[in-house]
Amino acid sequence: MIEIPCPTCKKPKLCKPPRDKWGLEARRKTECRSCSKKGSKNPAKTPETRKKMSDAKRGKPGRKLSDEEKLVISVRMKGKPKSAEHRRKISEANKRRTKTITENILAGDLLYSDAPSYFTRFKSWANFVKDIYEGSCAKCGAKEDLHAHHIVPKRVDQTLANDLNNGMCLCRECHYEIHRLLENNPDEYAQLIKRLRLVFPFST
Repeated sequence: MIEIPCPTCKKPKLCKPPRDKWGLEARRKTECRSCSKKGSKNPAKTPETRKKMSDAKRGKPGRKLSDEEKLVISVRMKGKPKSAEHRRKISEANKRRTKTITENILAGDLLYSDAPSYFTRFKSWANFVKDIYEGSCAKCGAKEDLHAHHIVPKRVDQTLANDLNNGMCLCRECHYEIHRLLENNPDEYAQLIKRLRLVFPFST
């Protein structure tokens, strides 16, 4: 293999050795794979044409995918690494979805038990618990790095996993401290929870 500079980006590209000088000249005129994919000579991919295509599609709903097509895409994407931009967009979409559900629950337009999935219910549950405790740790009053603590652990009773009366807002340090207390001294843990816990008549 020999290296020949790309005529567009000037970066070296690997080519098979030509048999004659005409073959070498042809390889010198050929773009590298990266430039050929960008379509530098393709008029349909110029910025002006792309803008026209984008403006024409704006406001028009795309084709809805069937369940089979969604499943195929999901299987193909499983295990593939996602870029930082892709992960950021997924995170923002999940935050918007969770925020909307929490607002509907607080407004009384949606029952907490009707939240669509366990992930969304847990995120809404955590946000709701923090709102109940007014965004502060129930033990020390800290306002940052807050966690939603399950008073009765999920491994003990899964049915209380999303019960709003089974939650308590704690900072990171107090959360870890209370978990250690639960493992080492359950009686003292119960007394501490009874003193700190806020009880509300929520039906979940």
